[in-house]
Amino acid sequence: MVKQIFTHKIFLLLLLSLLLMVPVQSIMELNRERQAYRSQAIHSIMASSSGPQRLMGPIIVQPYTRSVTVEQDGKRFVRQEQTYRYLLPEQLDVQATMEVTPRKLGIYQAQVYQTRLSLSGR
Repeated sequence: MVKQIFTHKIFLLLLLSLLLMVPVQSIMELNRERQAYRSQAIHSIMASSSGPQRLMGPIIVQPYTRSVTVEQDGKRFVRQEQTYRYLLPEQLDVQATMEVTPRKLGIYQAQVYQTRLSLSGR
């Protein structure tokens, strides 16, 4: 008799825990959907901005041609090669101001960074 009551209680607890898993799963599914919507909103905001950029310079590129003597099969040939010379400034001054602007899409918000640069060198 005692064993029967004990097994009934265990069975009832297992049944209740399984029944409680249904609302937990629905809440988790709702959370996953909202995370997907947030990710889509952030990607949409990123697509509306210019994206990452890289500043390279200031630099002066001087193209020039040089003659190279090549020996092949006992014969000498003069070959012209087009090469480039890169000149960097001795001193480079960079002044930057950065602005952070929040952008919203629906209930979701992302931050977009903008920078204004001023370069000078010699």
